[in-house]
Amino acid sequence: MFVNLYRWSYGIVLYEIFTIGGNPYDGMTGEEVFSFVASGRRMRKTSTISPELYELMLRCWNKEPSKRPKFSNIVDWMETSYTRS
Repeated sequence: MFVNLYRWSYGIVLYEIFTIGGNPYDGMTGEEVFSFVASGRRMRKTSTISPELYELMLRCWNKEPSKRPKFSNIVDWMETSYTRS
């Protein structure tokens, strides 16, 4: 169960890194965040996040925990996408 929460949290960490310290769910209380997420809504893509990275973040935030990417897949994707040849 906790691994699935970590996968969700990894999407949040990506948001914080690629928005250069952006505050996820800015201005929302914990209750508001819960309602926002429970309703199926997700944070928006910002201009500092590539479409491919945002897709990974959305996969991390999948409502179905079993459909969230495994860390090994995330690592593979990051190595492929963000390493120089």
